[in-house]
Amino acid sequence: MIKIAFCLMVLLTISTVTTAETVVTVRAPESPTDKRYDYDNAVIKLALDKTVSKYGPYRIVLSPVLTYAQALDVLANNTLNNFVMKNSYSQDVASQSGFVEFPVDLGIVGYRVCFTSVDNKPKLAQVKTIDDLKAFTNGQGTGWADVDILRQNGFNVREVAHYESLFLLTAHGSIDLFCRGTNELLPEYEEFKKFPDLTYDETFSLAYPLPRFLFTSKQNQELVKRLDEGIKMAYADGSLQKLWLANYQDSINFVRLDKRKIFYIDNPLLQGLSDSYKQYMYKP
Repeated sequence: MIKIAFCLMVLLTISTVTTAETVVTVRAPESPTDKRYDYDNAVIKLALDKTVSKYGPYRIVLSPVLTYAQALDVLANNTLNNFVMKNSYSQDVASQSGFVEFPVDLGIVGYRVCFTSVDNKPKLAQVKTIDDLKAFTNGQGTGWADVDILRQNGFNVREVAHYESLFLLTAHGSIDLFCRGTNELLPEYEEFKKFPDLTYDETFSLAYPLPRFLFTSKQNQELVKRLDEGIKMAYADGSLQKLWLANYQDSINFVRLDKRKIFYIDNPLLQGLSDSYKQYMYKP
């Protein structure tokens, strides 16, 4: 009887280990209408779904509401269980985190189109060169990768801590331009056109390579491996592209990159990054 009881205990222990649930924390929206992380979190879920047979069950939970700076602090200090967030690559962030070297939004976010005010829109229509564009003030979130990219390319940038404030300041003309990814413009315009003087430019796109990866704590190497395998499985079977189109096709159609002048600039933050991500990048 003792021997049988011991065997049962071993089997129960093995069962507990092999079916242990992995809890993954994702970034919560900053307001009830904030949809910026919907696609990112859907990609994380897709990658986890693809790998259940190998890595076991999982559960996704939302983080507390975090500013960008707070989210980076969570990454650096590993203060939330298996916290994962999408972020633009830079050596500073990569040196403090683990990341999946796959461009989550396939690089579409690097084709920037800009919110502006009703008063500024006719002035932007006169822009012919990249130097003309540098005469306008750009608003960006505090600590966003775009701040360094734009400044190092000679643009005047004003940093603003709160996401929604960027739209209000742009509508009032305190900021000339607030440039967003091609995939982001339509849903954000529909949300923030409540500011009557807010509109968007229809004449140009400012483009730079901006691969955004899934980042987590350096201590979560098993999770990095799982997400990497899952995302590549989803890309190989087409389910990632299907999710991408479902989320972004309407905005891409709305922006009409084919009707715009495209000004290309460099991204100096990509030094030290391998070229492996480039095969997945969107090309208009």
